[in-house]
Amino acid sequence: MTAVSADATRRIATRPVREPFKLDFAKLREMRARDLAARFAFGFGISVAAGIIVQTAGPVFGGMFLAFPAILPATTTLLERRNGLAQAAADVRGATVGALGMVAFASVAWVLLRRISPGAALAAAMLTWIATCVAIYAVMRAVVHVLHEHHYLPEIPITEAAAVIDALEARSLTIAAAESCTGGLVASFLASVPDASQVFRGAVVAYDNEVKVSQLGVDATIIDRHGPVSAAVAAAMSQGVRAAIHADVGIGITGLTGSATDGKPAGLTFISVTLAHSTIIRRYTDDFGPGRNDERAVRMAFKLVMDALRASTDDDHNVAETVDH
Repeated sequence: MTAVSADATRRIATRPVREPFKLDFAKLREMRARDLAARFAFGFGISVAAGIIVQTAGPVFGGMFLAFPAILPATTTLLERRNGLAQAAADVRGATVGALGMVAFASVAWVLLRRISPGAALAAAMLTWIATCVAIYAVMRAVVHVLHEHHYLPEIPITEAAAVIDALEARSLTIAAAESCTGGLVASFLASVPDASQVFRGAVVAYDNEVKVSQLGVDATIIDRHGPVSAAVAAAMSQGVRAAIHADVGIGITGLTGSATDGKPAGLTFISVTLAHSTIIRRYTDDFGPGRNDERAVRMAFKLVMDALRASTDDDHNVAETVDH
């Protein structure tokens, strides 16, 4: 049986209920010049058109035109084709909410600027923008809940999995995955990378608790004590699949991507990565719906592997420096 090591327990990260906002400037280097040109061309074109409309029909129509169409088309161009339809649909919905909020902002500002001080008018317009966006978002979520939005499989660029394969190959390491809620999605993406067989050894889809115990060596008492969706089980899964398939790196994923169960909220997901001497675990709590929850789990699993590899390399460097001295 595989037990959660003391080192794993020390490294369990209980992230805050809301994932922190993070700027990823590295993504800018991945953008092609053609894509950047297309993105800014829309905004430039709409601005020119709005200026012409202001001169011919007045500032009201010009401002309205600038507020709504400038955002929606520009946002659609922000979506590279490799990101997939599900991501495009979600981002366009967000752009629509923001655009309608800007229309409300422009309308209130235009009315109040002629009657009260500019500061008060802009403050009222900003409050209107916030209230409008919140209200539209709430209505959209209610509609989705009533109509039951379709569940899409994650549409993730293979390049994200390829980066993991390349990093492992550069270090002459192999990897295996143990998946519960994602049902083999991580394994599917890894196997889709050309020549992944040099690195990817295999996977176990342990959707049922008995499979976790029999195939991964997870101690049944850990499941009974902490529940199948827990940091302890995720750690045991990553450690178990690493040992069972004889890989250098093990991934373990367990969560509730669909609906709340046993008092635990939908979206709660634990991802664990085990290397030779360490296990790193992360908890994610936001609920974006089944499709987006799966997408988050797959992407964060890849990110956690990369983080673990970098941390392992840093540790090796530190040891080497100590020995040399």
